[in-house]
Amino acid sequence: MLDNLKHILNIETRYYLIGIRSMNSVYEYELLIVSIFNSDLKIIERQSFQDIENLFVGISKDYPIIIHLEGDKIISKETENKKGYRNNLIFNADINDFYFYENFSQQKIFVSITRKDIIDNLISEFNSRNKYIIHFAFGPFVLANLIPILPNETKLTSFQYQLNIANNSIESFLKNDASYKDFDVNGEIIKQNELVLIATLLDYKFPNSYTEFNTNFLASNRSEQKFQTRFKVFGVFMLAFVLIALFVGHLLLNFYSKSLAEKESLYVISQQFEIKAHNLKEELSLKKTILKTSGVINKEYYTKYIIDFGNTVFPSIVLKSFDINPVEKKIKKNEKITFAQGTLLIKGESKNDSSFNEWVNIVKDLEWVLKLDILDFSEDRDGVNTFYLKVSL
Repeated sequence: MLDNLKHILNIETRYYLIGIRSMNSVYEYELLIVSIFNSDLKIIERQSFQDIENLFVGISKDYPIIIHLEGDKIISKETENKKGYRNNLIFNADINDFYFYENFSQQKIFVSITRKDIIDNLISEFNSRNKYIIHFAFGPFVLANLIPILPNETKLTSFQYQLNIANNSIESFLKNDASYKDFDVNGEIIKQNELVLIATLLDYKFPNSYTEFNTNFLASNRSEQKFQTRFKVFGVFMLAFVLIALFVGHLLLNFYSKSLAEKESLYVISQQFEIKAHNLKEELSLKKTILKTSGVINKEYYTKYIIDFGNTVFPSIVLKSFDINPVEKKIKKNEKITFAQGTLLIKGESKNDSSFNEWVNIVKDLEWVLKLDILDFSEDRDGVNTFYLKVSL
């Protein structure tokens, strides 16, 4: 199985895969530490815990956390694929109080149901320890993600259930029997209770169109995990930069110490200060010229555009920069500074295409806008659109 995954996994990172099983209000915890490196998925470590405190000791590092939940707090059913089936499953209860993990076929829907507060409380407990869950699945039907990886298997089992597979989809399911099967794939032993954890990892990285579970409630957790990862990378970079700077500084110090010993240090220092003062005067003069000719010191002129844009922008749009009368070319010494009078350059980000299009139409209708050009509109890897607009006054 792991070799079959190599062609689709190409991100270098480690994950905590945690399986939580509940029976009669007693919880058991299964932990896999997996590594994805150069398109190779490898199980680094396996552990089991009887209480959550020991689990938190076992997940001391800041790896992303993916959780699968199964047990007596989950109800799994098979129903017809028809409109309003959710209300029929929960009878007179409020549908908004439940999470649904669903696997669809043309005639059937296999669905697992649990109360929201069960998952929400579990997420809050992890968050209180600064451990952020980036993906969650529950019930046995997440195993459908393994069907393309194990095409010859007719049965896939979780802690509670056995799924019967036919024609590359779930045919039926029943309570798991007492048998226990390990999967030997090219010498790598995958335990039966680990299958749902690998399937949940695939559910996060490569969701299929036949499975549905809205995990938008984990968006803030994913952002926090991403921030922590980037902060650590930045910290390592800065540490390396400081060490290199110290080393280079030490070499330069020795070099200049020897040079200064051979020359008249007072004369050299005075000359350096004179040059620096001259450069600062030129820089000050240049900045004064920019301020006088740019128009931004006019409060009414500057404020009106800011207020109008602020009144029109949608919550899903973030303005990153707002350049009034930008310079037409790079500023060079002893050359005349020219500005693109009557021009605004705006950069920003949008999380919603329709909101962006609506906002652009509103801006075009502003009384002082003669023309609006979209210079760039692109989507990054996180699904956020970046844009670059030119507005003519």
